[in-house]
Amino acid sequence: MHPGCGFAARCWPVDRYAAVARQLAGAGRPVVVTGSADQRPLATHLATAANLPDSSVLAGETTLSQLAALVADASLVVCGDTGIAHLATAYGTPSVVLFGPVSPSTGVHPRSVSSTWPYGPASPATPSPTNPTQACSASPPPRSSPPPSSPDIQRTGLHPWVL
Repeated sequence: MHPGCGFAARCWPVDRYAAVARQLAGAGRPVVVTGSADQRPLATHLATAANLPDSSVLAGETTLSQLAALVADASLVVCGDTGIAHLATAYGTPSVVLFGPVSPSTGVHPRSVSSTWPYGPASPATPSPTNPTQACSASPPPRSSPPPSSPDIQRTGLHPWVL
């Protein structure tokens, strides 16, 4: 989980992140909360609201390389429209990216998502917004190839709770 983003208007409410984290943890999935040092209070609030252990909060404790390695090794990333979403895409890591209220006139909006969902009809393939674990109930599909690696991404000494 990476609840922070650069613009407050684009942030999904932290209590909603906490509800998703609680469901994932309840389903036996390890959950960590990442972010910058400035986002640590937000990450701590999320962890507390989701009944996650203090050790699940990694905000402000990882280098950029360590954060990239966490994303690369994750089975799922849940974040807003941030750089973490781009990393997840680049590594082929399954992700749920939450887009905030951005004007379509700017050209920055999720073109593939119905403008009425979750408030209107959704396709039968769309996970239920009332059951966030539905999207994670099965094992993730196998990756076609291992995530790209870089010599500066050290995968040793990382927090043991990689999603």
